[in-house]
Amino acid sequence: MNEAEWLACTDVRFMLEHLEQHASARKLRLFGAAACRLIAHRKQGKLIHSVIDLIERVAESQATKKEWRGTRAYMRSLMQNGFSSEEKQVGKALWQALWIEETPQLPRWLLAAMVADSVASTNSTLRDQAVRSQLVAILSDLFGNPFRPAPVDHHWLTYNGGTVGNLAQAIDRDRDFGRLPILADALEDAGCTSEDMLLHCRSGATHIRGCWVVDRLVGNE
Repeated sequence: MNEAEWLACTDVRFMLEHLEQHASARKLRLFGAAACRLIAHRKQGKLIHSVIDLIERVAESQATKKEWRGTRAYMRSLMQNGFSSEEKQVGKALWQALWIEETPQLPRWLLAAMVADSVASTNSTLRDQAVRSQLVAILSDLFGNPFRPAPVDHHWLTYNGGTVGNLAQAIDRDRDFGRLPILADALEDAGCTSEDMLLHCRSGATHIRGCWVVDRLVGNE
């Protein structure tokens, strides 16, 4: 895949395969959680939302091994006889997301692609295409343009009492992505001329935990 193909791509699996050498387990787990959130609103059970939250906490190294193992064991029992037929596909996506990087026989990008397939297949054909477009948007928010990584100038983070760094930390902590246009203004004031970073902050695109601009500024991988 080249840069033009990446920017035009609508095939989630192809994009994830290309990212095999670029994507950390953290990023792919966050992708899995965000993918499951696309359909979680249709299933209001607390379990489903709590598992998604756990996947995010695992990605950020905020969950204990006991929590993770306990949830996997509970999900295994539910997959056997605890989910209704309507819920089973959602449960399958959650189960796959829980195992990202936990199955040495499969590359983690492929596990993430399996989550995407499970999420998309819970809908009709028309809805499937809409969900796959949303999955592409999530990948774009997490990874930006992998062919043109935007370097961060340390001066941006310290300028004007650390406004950029403090704002990025607050957005990351609070998931307050509505403040990204303000972050773009602060970056410009600090001397940033990266069109990729500034446009992404101002684009109104989908933003989730792990947004590539915020991650770059706070030092996450």
